[in-house]
Amino acid sequence: MQWAATSCRPDLTVISSILGTERHDPTVAGIKNMERMLHYIAGTVDMGITYRVHTRMSSRSLVKLLMYADSDWAGDIKVSKDPQGRSRGGYIITLNGNAVHWSSKLRTIGGEPDGQAEIDLASAQAEIGTLSEGCRRLIWLIRTLRSAGFTVPTVTVYEDNQAAIRIAENQSISERTRHIHNKDMFVRNLVRAKEITIKYVKSAENIADFFTKILGPTVYRTFRDRIMGVARE
Repeated sequence: MQWAATSCRPDLTVISSILGTERHDPTVAGIKNMERMLHYIAGTVDMGITYRVHTRMSSRSLVKLLMYADSDWAGDIKVSKDPQGRSRGGYIITLNGNAVHWSSKLRTIGGEPDGQAEIDLASAQAEIGTLSEGCRRLIWLIRTLRSAGFTVPTVTVYEDNQAAIRIAENQSISERTRHIHNKDMFVRNLVRAKEITIKYVKSAENIADFFTKILGPTVYRTFRDRIMGVARE
């Protein structure tokens, strides 16, 4: 299940990550969620990502990367047996409109899955941390594609927290940003180098929200179909 969630079934990513936090000490609610997920998998066994050829590019060597990022501030309070106020960050990167990388995990110091909990003092801190984490993967993709001979223009990154956008675009350090770790400011380097540009997107249109929490059925299906190529943007 974990393999599918990280390679071909982004619709399983959040629930797989949440259930993974209980792997050493399962709860009754967790077991019931596992049963629901297995029923869902049984009903969608033929589902997978559909990759489409992008015909609007002016050159075959030109590729278009996009990233969406979001965070559910202190989200583990709602789903964890032992809540610590940790935020769940999620992001997705698309290449010519097709999902190529996505992530959903609780924020930790250093970014390691079993690392010490990262307690964000404000929603903007959680958002800027997720932005920087996603951008570290994004810059790896940019460099890999360019080394293979592809042209990658400035990448648009979509974010729904305007305070986080201001922090990312402002190169100075203030009292409001002093508590944010240097590693979480990596996104500033990319903005300054014009590798990325950050644009605001409404929360209802931010598909990265799909990777931050369990959504209601209607919103879940809408984002799932969009991310997996079932529905055209």
